[in-house]
Amino acid sequence: MKGRVEMRLAKRSDLPRVLEICAATVAIMCEEGLHQWGDNYPLEADFVRDIERRELYVQEQGGAVLGFVCINRDQSPEYRLVDWKTGDGCLVLH
Repeated sequence: MKGRVEMRLAKRSDLPRVLEICAATVAIMCEEGLHQWGDNYPLEADFVRDIERRELYVQEQGGAVLGFVCINRDQSPEYRLVDWKTGDGCLVLH
């Protein structure tokens, strides 16, 4: 695959590929004994919400979506214990 690798905000038209990547990731995680993701999470509705909030980004090369990441301020409770120097917490990559 040729072309520059770029990040951009995800669109609804990216959902089929995002879900395909997610399913492949879940399968690999399960093979490795990691059951953090499964049938109940993440769901298509989670990705739709991320797109609507403008928090889901896709990595694209030559018009093909290679991966995705959600970037927001939704933190695990443990993160709230950190004395962030930014004053308002941190951005979290999901």
